[in-house]
This record gives sequence, C-alpha cells and structure tokens, in this order.
Amino acid sequence: MQKPDVLHAKMSRVQSFDWYFFCTNSSIMPHLRIAACALAATLFCSGASALPAPTAASEFDAYSHSGMLSSALDAVQLIQDSVRDRLNDTTLAARPAGGALWLEQRYSQHKSNRLLRDASYTGGYRSRTGMTNLGADIKTDGGMFGVVYSYGHSDTDTRRADYSLDGEAHYYGISIFGLLEAGPINLTGSAGYVRLSGNSDYVTGGSTGIKGNIWKGSLGLNIPFEVATISMMGYAAAEGTHITPHNYAGGEPDNALIWQFPIGLKASRDFQIGSWTLRPAADLAVVPVAGDDSQTTLINGSLRKTRIAPDALYRAAFGLTLKDEKGEITGEYRYEAGDGGLSAHSGLISGRYIF
Repeated sequence: MQKPDVLHAKMSRVQSFDWYFFCTNSSIMPHLRIAACALAATLFCSGASALPAPTAASEFDAYSHSGMLSSALDAVQLIQDSVRDRLNDTTLAARPAGGALWLEQRYSQHKSNRLLRDASYTGGYRSRTGMTNLGADIKTDGGMFGVVYSYGHSDTDTRRADYSLDGEAHYYGISIFGLLEAGPINLTGSAGYVRLSGNSDYVTGGSTGIKGNIWKGSLGLNIPFEVATISMMGYAAAEGTHITPHNYAGGEPDNALIWQFPIGLKASRDFQIGSWTLRPAADLAVVPVAGDDSQTTLINGSLRKTRIAPDALYRAAFGLTLKDEKGEITGEYRYEAGDGGLSAHSGLISGRYIF
C-alpha cells in the first residue's frame, strides 16, 4: 500500500499533465474561447453585473440618489436665509424709514454620510454651494418691502454610496419679501422662484441632465424685546419649498414639497466706536422639517424611496456688523446639524448702502 505523501505526489503529476494537455490542445481551446465569449455576451446583455453603470433614464434617477435634490434644498435656503436676515434685522436694529441697496455673498458646505438612505441603501452626499444675492428694499413707518435677485452654483458628490456620482448645478432666482408692523408683533412673508439647471455624472461614464422649477414661500412673525442693554427677538415661521424636476423623459422623479418651521432667538448689542457702530449678534434656532422628505427613485429598474431631508435641523450663528450713517459691512458664520449625520458650515459677507 502506497504512503499518502507518495500517492499525493503522483496525483499532482497527473493533474499537472492533464492541465497542460487541456490548455495546449489545439482542438479544445478554440471551443473554450467561443464558449467564454458567449457567456460574457450573455452576462452583458442580461445586465448580470455586480455594479452596472447607469447611463440612461430607465436605469437610474440621479436626481435624488446623487444628493442633487438635497443640495438644491440647501441652495434655496441660502436665498431664504438672506430674506430672513433682512426681515429680522429690520426689526432687531429698529431701522429708520428709507431705502437700501445691498449685495452679499454666501457660501455653504454640507455633508452627510447617511442622509440618503432607504431600506436597502445607506449613503450620503457632500455639496459646496456659493450664492450671490443682490437686493433692494424700502422701509416705511408701518413696514418694509424688498426684492432680491440670486445666482448660485453648487458641486455635489456622493459619499459612501453604492454608486459614485458627481454633479453640478446653477441656480437663478428672484424673491420678494415684506414686513407689516402689528403692534408688538411684526408679520413677515416672502415668495420666490428659482430655476435649476445642471447635470450628474457617473464615474465610469454617462451623464444625466437635470433641470427643475423651484417655488418657495414663507409666513412668519417676530417679536422684539429687550433684556438689560441687549436687543432680543423671538421669531417663528413656516417656509415651504416645492421642487418640480424636469430632467429627462420617461424617468421623471416625483415633485417634492418640503416644509421647514424655524423657531429661534436672536440677540444683538450696539457698541459705539467713534462715528462707527459695532454690532455683534448671535442667533440660535431649531428647525423641524416635514413634507416629502423621501423621494421615489428609479434605480436599475427598481423603485426605491430615498431620504432627501432630515427630520430636524439645529442652527447656531454668530455675526458682526460695522456700520455708519449710510453704510454697513457684515460678516457671519453659521453651523448647522441634523440627523443622518448631516453637518454644514456656512459663511456670509455683505455690504449695504442706506439712503
């Protein structure tokens, strides 16, 4: 009886010979090549790939799954922030009657590792958005009215996602806003339109054009009061954003109506420095979010609901204004956090001329 190691050595030599014969026999290899090509073609045509590249509307909805819809909401908020600041600062600073022209540049960076989630997918996005707002307003004895024109640009890419996408978008907007003094309470309101145009690219090739109409509006109130030498103001509002996407035929995502309800407290104090006034200000707010916070998304022929907005946001901002009789310059930093691992840093620099 042969020993196991001797038997193993003989079997190895036989297997090596068989494999050599199998690979070098000219009558076998052509058939193997044909079979391999047929198998590869079958897998390719049937879509049996571990990670197929989505390049058509019927395969992939890049609007919400890529974070583009979430970053569009972020961009619209940079416009609404401008409107809210004008309304609240008019109350907090007790601005006298007259007109004003102003120009501001806002920038924000949002990122989340888990916001874009559904039952079978967890991922996030990162966006970098710049927004330029040019506005004018008139303050009267009983209120104020203004208009703002906006242009913005954002870059968005996925984070920890099963599909890697990179997109960019441009925003063109116009908004009107106003304030009505009603005794100790000021009523505020705004309405606006933003046009979205951009694209989302898949890393291995393919691009999806993205367009959309965005309508927004708000109703709110603010109540000014004083604590010692500090001017304070409580505020609350209902802000709605309705996005109607038009990115490609046959693969339209759902419309989305998102509601935000900011409830906050803002405080400031004036310090005289010669002929100048230095005004530091702080703003804290909690923002419950409701509405269509999930989007029905077509991914490789399957409908999935993708999360596009958090349940709540928490904001903290600090600003500094230097002003004289006719002009002012303001800088501000704000931090924002929400569920889904969402965090955002934003900055503002603005100038205003009062006449």
